Amino acid sequence: YPEAETAYREWANRKTDPPFALGQVQFVEVAPKLWVANMIGQRGLSRRGDLPLVRYDALRACLRSVCMFSMKRQASIQMPRIGCGLAGGIWDEVCPIIEAELTANGILVSVYDLPAA
Repeated sequence: YPEAETAYREWANRKTDPPFALGQVQFVEVAPKLWVANMIGQRGLSRRGDLPLVRYDALRACLRSVCMFSMKRQASIQMPRIGCGLAGGIWDEVCPIIEAELTANGILVSVYDLPAA
C-alpha cells in the first residue's frame, strides 16, 4: 500500500501527528474499511551486537492502540509475525503480547508467514 508508506515517511519527517516515537501508531486508511497500522515498536534500523531492535513494551503499547481502534470499528486484524524478522524479536515473546492485548479483548487476529525471499 503505497499510501501507507507515504504517510509513514511524512510521519517520520515530523509532518503529522501522533509523535513519531516508540509505542505510537499511525492509522492509514488505504481502502474503504481497510486500514494499515504503522507502529513504532523497534529502536533503530540496524542491530548492534545481540540486542534485538524490537522493544516489547513499545510493541505492547502499539497493540493496545490497535485494539482500541479495532474495537471501535468491529474490525479483525491480519498481520505477519511482527517484530520477529529484521527486528530480531522472538515469537514466543511476541505471541503472548498479541494474545493479551488483542485476542483476550475479543479481537480476531490472523497471523501469517511471509514467503521466503
